[in-house]
Order: sequence, then structure tokens, then C-alpha cells
Amino acid sequence: MIHPIISINCYTIRQGEITVKCDESKFILACNLLEYRLDKHLSQEEMAFRIDLSVTSYAEIERAQVHTNLEILDYISRATGLSPAQLLTPLCQNAPVVSSK
Repeated sequence: MIHPIISINCYTIRQGEITVKCDESKFILACNLLEYRLDKHLSQEEMAFRIDLSVTSYAEIERAQVHTNLEILDYISRATGLSPAQLLTPLCQNAPVVSSK
């Protein structure tokens, strides 16, 4: 599900086009988490609780402001039911990605 306009510090989704402003792996994880959370109608607080992170830490991951380590990636995987490979593979395939680099 692509949302019409979502603007985050790291990327913008507007009319099905994603503009990337940061490291690609952080962006992919952030995009996948945001899409998962919105599709499941969860708040950032609910996601943070499921992953066992602070809301601030989760929000930083979702905004692609930080790199995550393998331990956190494993927590996210268990909470979402998505494998680490799925979390790091672009699931937002319906939207073209345009790098601003």
C-alpha cells in the first residue's frame, strides 16, 4: 500500500514516487517498517513495544536516521514475522525509487 504523500527526513513518498536522501539499506528498512506498520494500523508506540525498543529508538529506525545492528534486526524480524532478508529487500516495489544523490 503506497500512501499519497509521506515525508520523512530521509525520504519522501509522493504520488507513488520515492525520493531517497540517505543510505540505501537504512532507507529500505525504514520504508518496509513504515509500510508494515501502516498496513497493520499500528502506532509507532505499538511497534516499539512489540520490538522491545523505546519509541524514540524505533522512530529513528523508521526515519532511517540510524543503522541497526543484527540483534535489533532480529527483534524486528520476530515482531513482524518478516525475515531479515525480507526487511532489507525493497517491498515498496510499486513505487519507483529516485535517488537524490
